[in-house]
Amino acid sequence: MRTKIRTTLTLAIAAIVATTTLSLATTTASASSTPHRTQTCQVFLHKLKPGQQTSDVASSRCSDNPDEFRTSGWIILAKLYVDAEYRGRVTYLNGLDGPCDSAGYGWRDLSDIAPDGSGADNSVSSFQVLEGCTWSQMYDGVNYSGDVKYGHGNYAFIGHEMNDRMSSMILHA
Repeated sequence: MRTKIRTTLTLAIAAIVATTTLSLATTTASASSTPHRTQTCQVFLHKLKPGQQTSDVASSRCSDNPDEFRTSGWIILAKLYVDAEYRGRVTYLNGLDGPCDSAGYGWRDLSDIAPDGSGADNSVSSFQVLEGCTWSQMYDGVNYSGDVKYGHGNYAFIGHEMNDRMSSMILHA
């Protein structure tokens, strides 16, 4: 009789453990298949005018749901990412006055370009340039000061000298 009770008890415990393990595995699998939402910001800017040192910001907004942002019809000048390899929070810089040209677009203080206060100051690790913006000037200080790095094209990693240090930037054709 004791053997039968032990066997029944052992089988019951094994069933509970198996059910719990299966339940945890299912929960973990469904949690990992849920897409992680990364914050996205959009900034709408005007082109630099003669004598002007920074582009005027017409509007900006951020959201944890990037699906809220339609990008068709907008001129996306650049995408700034907080992580290397174009990952992490992204800030879209949109040109209201057309694509980049020799006048270009400039930001004397990247902390000012996001409405939620996060900005992009000292947080950019990679960026992509679009719509004629082929040249970049990256500065580690505001007002185009400090160390400067001149670049051409996209950067999957902006390099150790500018990683999480860029505070101002100019883009032009």
